[in-house]
Amino acid sequence: MGFEDNFLAGLDRKKESKDFLHPNIEKAHRRTEEIFKKEAIQLDEFIDPYPEDQVSADKSKAADLKKKFETNEPHKKYADVMEGVIYRQIGRSGWFGEKAQAIKTSLYDDYINGIDLMVEFEEESRAFRHLGLAIDVTFSADRNSGTLDKKFDRIKKEMDEGHLAQVKYFKSKNSRMKGVFENLPRVVVGMERTKVMELAAIWLNEDRHAEFLKHPAQRMILEQVLVQLIAFSRYAKECGHDHIAKILSDEIPLIKGILEEKNDIHMGDMKFDQVHRDIISRANGF
Repeated sequence: MGFEDNFLAGLDRKKESKDFLHPNIEKAHRRTEEIFKKEAIQLDEFIDPYPEDQVSADKSKAADLKKKFETNEPHKKYADVMEGVIYRQIGRSGWFGEKAQAIKTSLYDDYINGIDLMVEFEEESRAFRHLGLAIDVTFSADRNSGTLDKKFDRIKKEMDEGHLAQVKYFKSKNSRMKGVFENLPRVVVGMERTKVMELAAIWLNEDRHAEFLKHPAQRMILEQVLVQLIAFSRYAKECGHDHIAKILSDEIPLIKGILEEKNDIHMGDMKFDQVHRDIISRANGF
């Protein structure tokens, strides 16, 4: 192996190190923070329907958890950037179809209920349906941490109890509904850290934003969502929770339809993404 090969191999190992933080991730993370500060759901808007003391208590609880789990570790920044990219490209590049928009959940629902984003789909009837996304970013050095298993175990526990995820502080410009949103289908999406670096590089360069329109990441994410909905619906049916199974199965044709619209987008090398394969495997064994 020559000098150049050794150099590149060392660079790849560095990227896989849990302590490696790419400069683009730092920049993209600041952008994500700015966007979510402006666009995330704010609890102060819920004095009605909730009592003021309850909202105040929930704000304190969320702030305490944020402080407890807040970290400058690179891993968290990669996850936040992936969340920011998905949030923006759902709205601007149609990653979940032309009639979908992303909703950034409140700090409370992020930390307490484990929902990072919601996706709202407009139907032909002008009705709206929703899907919850839990974001997971991992890489080879961290794949055995059990993080992914914990996310799937939470979904299974909810279903065993006869319900799906809940968002306490929900609002949308397309709905009069304001307050708790129950039985929200929760799915996990993720990718390797090197893929997040690639997305960050595109996001930070306005001249490259058109690449998001056909980027294979959107197909990979939709495939993850579809496999999970099928697996979760089957599990709910086996557990005798037919109402839960129906909520989940009703989303399947929607995601299949979006994937059909994106037949010209191929996953390419992303089908070998190990996080993607782990999610698919975990869903198939659910």
